[in-house]
Amino acid sequence: MGNLSKMMQRAAAGRPSGGLPADQYFTDFSEYSTGVFPSDWTARLDGFPATVETYTGATGGQALVAPMGAGVSGGPHVAEWDEVPHAADVEIVMRARTGDSGNDGFVYMLARADNLAVDRTSYRGGGRTVSLAAITYLSPSYNQLVAQSVTGSANEWLWVRFRVNGTSLKVKQWRDVDSEPSAWTAETTDSNLTEAGAAALFIWNFEEPEQVIDVFGVGLNGDAAPMTALG
Repeated sequence: MGNLSKMMQRAAAGRPSGGLPADQYFTDFSEYSTGVFPSDWTARLDGFPATVETYTGATGGQALVAPMGAGVSGGPHVAEWDEVPHAADVEIVMRARTGDSGNDGFVYMLARADNLAVDRTSYRGGGRTVSLAAITYLSPSYNQLVAQSVTGSANEWLWVRFRVNGTSLKVKQWRDVDSEPSAWTAETTDSNLTEAGAAALFIWNFEEPEQVIDVFGVGLNGDAAPMTALG
């Protein structure tokens, strides 16, 4: 049942030319067993101490949850979905919430992360309840490319969409009670990283209050990241 669910969620409408399957991936974590880390994800670098749990308000009734006081401080903590191929052009969308409004208390998304077994070299998009940023990691240092203030509150469901296409980096965030805005919140260009890499989740500090990832969608090679299950 779980494998069939994942296959259905990875299926998508054909491309306009050639009828090839679209490069879209989606999970709301409802296909996974509870109480454990999702079976086809890999925890990278300093680990990712989160488990799939039944969660009120989650899209499919379950979410990936890092409980309050998980006890692991300074990161990087990374989770990579093994089903998603590495690509240079990627869009990621996520629905998440956190009990914290500080700098380290939210989940970010990584793109073009091509060596996660060793370091965090990648583009990092997303932010926190009060600000949004696109960052390039040239491990071990990083450079904040662009940042923008946003509206959000602790313990509120927020959506974040992050797109890396060529040298273009774009990111936007909106509240779950609002419609997705057509405009990007912040955008910039950078040419430091050009190779294909993983699309992944990133949390810096697991000592923060509870952090919850409900939806994780990925679109590769120009496809949009889906916000709902594909059929």
